Amino acid sequence: MARETDNLKKTFRIIRRVIIVLLFVLICVGGYRVMYDAFADVPMAEEDSAGRDVVVRIDSGMSTYKVAVRLKDNGLIKSPLVFMVQEKLFMPSGSDIQPGTYTLNTTMSAEDILAAFAEGDDYDSDESEEDSEEET
Repeated sequence: MARETDNLKKTFRIIRRVIIVLLFVLICVGGYRVMYDAFADVPMAEEDSAGRDVVVRIDSGMSTYKVAVRLKDNGLIKSPLVFMVQEKLFMPSGSDIQPGTYTLNTTMSAEDILAAFAEGDDYDSDESEEDSEEET
């Protein structure tokens, strides 16, 4: 009887260790995936395609999470969580997401979208591209 109890305890210890290792691996893989998405900053549409223009309204007082969900619902980003990390990393210093109506494109990266939000109301991605072409 004591032998069976010892064997059962050993089995539970092994199972517990396997579960802990699996959880650790899942956390590492998940963290890697989030950070990769945050730093890779890949737009939803390929840059060589025209993409799709999307008009997005950002209301005053919206949280970053609600903005991210709205962007995901409109096909501009893949993950609200990753966008929130990108907002912390790429938002210009001292800037906040400005309320307003924005014409964004699915070829824009999160960094481009955040720059538009920092610029303010009535941002139009077509006008921004024209301005940058005139500067060169």
